[in-house]
Amino acid sequence: MKSLISRLEQLGFSEKESAVYLALLQLGKANVTVIARKSNINRATVYNVLETLKQKGLVIFIQKGEERYYTAEPPERLVTALKIQADVLKEKIELADDLKLSLQAIKSTGSSAPKIRYIETLDGLQLMRREFEERGDDILQIVGYDNFLKLLGDSEKSNRKESIKTKTHVRSILVTDREVTTGNLSNIEILQISPSLFITPGEMTVAGDRLVLFSYAENIIAIEITSKAIADTARATLELAWQEVKRLSGF
Repeated sequence: MKSLISRLEQLGFSEKESAVYLALLQLGKANVTVIARKSNINRATVYNVLETLKQKGLVIFIQKGEERYYTAEPPERLVTALKIQADVLKEKIELADDLKLSLQAIKSTGSSAPKIRYIETLDGLQLMRREFEERGDDILQIVGYDNFLKLLGDSEKSNRKESIKTKTHVRSILVTDREVTTGNLSNIEILQISPSLFITPGEMTVAGDRLVLFSYAENIIAIEITSKAIADTARATLELAWQEVKRLSGF
């Protein structure tokens, strides 16, 4: 019996919950007095434990007059209950992963220290882009376009086009030999450079006081740094790159 209690504790049961559940499995149906005697736990505690097990879906009761009789659900129900908990936990993790971006955005890191956040999900990447574009700051970037398409696919390519249908002025240096056009989006300028001349597996984007470094090598990784000094330094570097690509392109 002790080994069963120990194994139930590994599943998240308390020692008393384990003892009461096992006692009920053996008894079949019993009132609190009998359960307390069988589990060697006082009646007041057994009431609380039974309520907890009932909330977990592992115990049911039948009312007969003034007496309440409890029954343990079959052991198969234990597996089902744990699967339900796992599904709920998964939803909470996904919610927390989405919420952390908003929470990080308001987190104070001191008056002069740069704010840094790290992202490694597609949802987080899309949220970061929306924040960039909603701010309205001019965007300057260099993008390893082939790696971008390989990792994220055409669906994200479409999402990206939709997201920049704003008045935000975007200048993009695309590292690709593919033919890329802006369509009828007058707020976007594109320069292209062949991967044979310049290779980058990621992206560098600067807008306002924010610099974002993306990696599209194998998984989505993005680091956003909010700092005017750092953003200005990156912007100056990208401006030089923009002018050099224009020169190489014959503009």
